[in-house]
Parts: sequence; C-alpha cells; structure tokens
Amino acid sequence: MLTSKKPPAHELAEQAAAIRSKINLIELITPTNVESEKQKWLDSGKEFFNPVFTYDDQKIVETIEETRKLVDLVKQASWESSSEKIDRIFFDALRRRCHEIEEMAEFLRILRGDFYFQNIGGYCLSELYGDLNYPILTLARSMIDSSSEEAIRNMPSFVGTADKFELKKREWFIKEYLNDFNGMFSREEKERLKNTEFDAQGIATIFKIAIDYLQENASFWGDLRKDQIVNPVYSIEIDPKWTAISVNAFSENGHPVIGIPPSRKVNGQKLIELVGHELNSHYRSAISARTMFGLMLGDKHPLRPLIPFATHSVNHSMGEGLAKISDVRVSGADSIPKPYQVLAINFAQNKHNFKETMEYVYDLTRKNRKSEKTARDNAWNVTYRIFRGLKNTSERSGYAFTKDQVYLTGFVGTIHEYETSYYNYYEDFLSLLRLSTLTLTELREIDRTEDGLDYRIGLDPFEIWSHEKRVKNKPDVVEYIANAILNR
Repeated sequence: MLTSKKPPAHELAEQAAAIRSKINLIELITPTNVESEKQKWLDSGKEFFNPVFTYDDQKIVETIEETRKLVDLVKQASWESSSEKIDRIFFDALRRRCHEIEEMAEFLRILRGDFYFQNIGGYCLSELYGDLNYPILTLARSMIDSSSEEAIRNMPSFVGTADKFELKKREWFIKEYLNDFNGMFSREEKERLKNTEFDAQGIATIFKIAIDYLQENASFWGDLRKDQIVNPVYSIEIDPKWTAISVNAFSENGHPVIGIPPSRKVNGQKLIELVGHELNSHYRSAISARTMFGLMLGDKHPLRPLIPFATHSVNHSMGEGLAKISDVRVSGADSIPKPYQVLAINFAQNKHNFKETMEYVYDLTRKNRKSEKTARDNAWNVTYRIFRGLKNTSERSGYAFTKDQVYLTGFVGTIHEYETSYYNYYEDFLSLLRLSTLTLTELREIDRTEDGLDYRIGLDPFEIWSHEKRVKNKPDVVEYIANAILNR
C-alpha cells in the first residue's frame, strides 16, 4: 500500500513563509471605499457623520482560511526539524507569532460575523496590541490640560511614583536623546526646510538614497547580504492603496514594501523625520532582527524561510516607541505622540459611534488650543483609523481598532524602560531596541539570556550607529539625509 510522504521541513517552512508574506491586517481592514466616504465628508463641509464602509470580504474570508494553513505548516515544519538545533529564542518567537496569527484570524471572523464585538473581539485586540491602563489614560488627559512636554517630564512611573534616580535618568534622556524637545535644527534651518516640498516620487528618491547609505555602512555585510538575497530588500511602492507612508514586512504582493500614497507631499523637515521614523527605526530594526535569527540558524537550517515570520510581531509598541523617539529628536515637541488616539479609543470602547467619536476628538483638539480646521481634520483622521474594520459605523458596539494606541504607549513605555533599565537589564535597553520588531517580553528574555551567557546574542549590523550612543565621527542616516537636503 502506497502512503504519501510528508514534505521535508524546509518545504513546509517555505510554504508557510509564502502564505505569511501576503497577509497584512491593515490592508484587509482598510475600506475599499475610504476615499469616496472621505470625499462625502469634505463635500459636506467636514460635518460629523457615520460613514458606511465596504471591504473586500472575499479576500478576508480567504485570509482566514490561509491563517489556519499557515499555523499548521509552521507547527509541522518545527516538528519535522525537531532533530535539528533550534535556538530557544527563535522557537519561542515562532510560537508567539502563531498565537498572534490565530488571534488576528479570530478578530477577522468576528468582524465578518454577527458576534457581539466587545465580548470576544476586544479580547483578540487586547492579545495583539495590549490594553489601555489607568496611567496611560491619566497621562493622555494631562497632555490635553497642559503641554505635552510638561506632561512627559512629570508623568508617573507605570508602576508607581518614579524615584529620584529614575527622574534624573528621564531628564538626561530628554536632554541627550530628545534634544530637550527642541529638535535638531536651528530656526533658520527649520525655515529653509519648511520652504521645500517633496512629492511622492521625491520621497521615494530620498528613501532609496537613505537605504543605500544604510546598507553601504552595515557591518557583517556577508551575512546581511545573504539574508537579503533570500528576503529581498524592501521595495518602494507608490500606490493609492497606501493611505499613509509605512514600512510593511508583509503585503498582498508577497514581498516587503515601503508604501507611499501618490498624493503625499511633505516639506524637508517632515521628510527627514520620515527617514528617521520609517528607515532608521522600522526598516533598520527589521534587517537587524532578521540578521540575528539568520546567524542563529545558519545558512542551511530548514526553518530559515520562517525568519521574516519570526521577526515581525503584530504588536508594534517597541517599534513605534523607537520611531517616535526619532521623530522628537528631529522635530521637537510637535512630534511627541498625541493623546487623541488613546482617549478616542477609550471613548469608542464605551459604546460611542463614529459621529460621536468625531465630535469628541474635535472637542479635545480645540481644548488643546488648535484651530477649527486642524480640529476637524484631526477628528476624521483619528476616528477613521479607530473604526477601520467596521461596516456600519453608526453602531454603538464598543468597537475600536486599538493599534493606534501604540504610538503613545510605545513612546512613554520606552522612556520608562530606559529610566528603570539600571535595575532590570544586563544590556543597555536602547541597544536592545535594534530588535524593536519584537515585543517587550521578547527583548527582556533576550536580555536575560545574554546575562547568563555574558555576551550579546544579536550582533548589530548597524553597530556604528547603536541607539545607546551618539556617533561623533560618522553621521547616521538621519543626519546624512538632513545634510543632503540642507545643502542641495
């Protein structure tokens, strides 16, 4: 009797990697009619309303089925390769990513079904992005009542009152890493940069120059080059499907993409900020984490195709924390993450619909001393992102897509981890952020493992610009692009 032979582990891993490479949750819950609904809002004079969104339901159903296949393949591949040496950190990362994918699939099932969202769907998002807590809500409210700088300087510890040593470290961090909230440019340079404009193609050109500069100055180039042959360098794509500039490890095209909306225009200062946020933070962390896992497994390990999957958590708190630190370093206090997303998520979770949440965000923005135009634009931008995934936004179901809380929680969480790192970490916490595509739990576990081994596990391909220290003799990519734009 003939029996079918199971594929070897590397084939199973390749099949799983191919499936994962095409799954992007944000793409799936971006309405297919978002532009027409936004135009209705503009045509109405930016009045508050409840849009009705449509989605590619067939694509969502197909993705739910693909996630099941993905998890099964990963588990089979891991089992089939059990005789091989699997580093515990990599294996744990795979396990966590499978759990995230399962929660993502459950979230999508609930959105497409008739279940009561708050009971089940909220739990799935909590597993993916975490919960809002009292300290972060208190901080967000204080940022409305006072300046963001003052609120950050005086925020309580996430675990109680910060002691004098922690406050001293916070002040030092703000001064040294955040340029005391003043940005990195003189008044004259800011004026020059704000009087320049770059369209989508111009942004793409600068991004390409920045990526080339990063790669040219990477150490461990042989290993890095091998990794990028298997997992190609992110392509830069200008396409209407992107509603914001973003670095996407996974996309429906099946390869990593840096997406740019064709209508996007920015001034020189904003473009430098984007280079720091998207490339010196997100892109660089992705390459660093992939390199770490690549060195762990070696060139011939059967699970090597799963490195991109293991590398990228759905929870972006650490990545956005690092990226927002970069934003503030470049542009100063204006780029401190805003409190609106956190407060609006909490408001929507308390069973308010789209229109009511818009009104709430508008009132918060006006209270924060912003103009009428800014307040109405902010009301749409914040509320739309929180209600992505819902069709009939007039419902008061407690729905809120909670991803956008990671900007503020990641930023202040990173400051908190830094100011308490003397007690809790073997390695400098800012150095660990080279791996910011992973979760905080994973960074802590890597650090504990390093403490036992007494050496660093993840060699940094961009060590010349380690996040823990400032480079005196070699400009990092942000400084390099800033000089290029100022001297053009």
